[in-house]
Amino acid sequence: MDKGISMEKNILARVEEKHVLAALRALPHPEDVTKDEFQETVIEVPRLGHVRFTCYRIVGAHGDYRWAFWAPVKAARVEWGH
Repeated sequence: MDKGISMEKNILARVEEKHVLAALRALPHPEDVTKDEFQETVIEVPRLGHVRFTCYRIVGAHGDYRWAFWAPVKAARVEWGH
């Protein structure tokens, strides 16, 4: 990790749903990703500042029908060093 960046513990439960959804929309479309993997994005959240969201791509299947979606697993406040 870069020495100029510090992050705190998981604050996902403290982030309002609309901001979690904004973070998920900032990720690539889950159908365009070729494998299950983690992706991260950083957005600004009111009263919390910059927050890094870590999300995991999940694929579901039922018969021949398959779908994919992002599931948020962690959010941490990011403080950029000067």
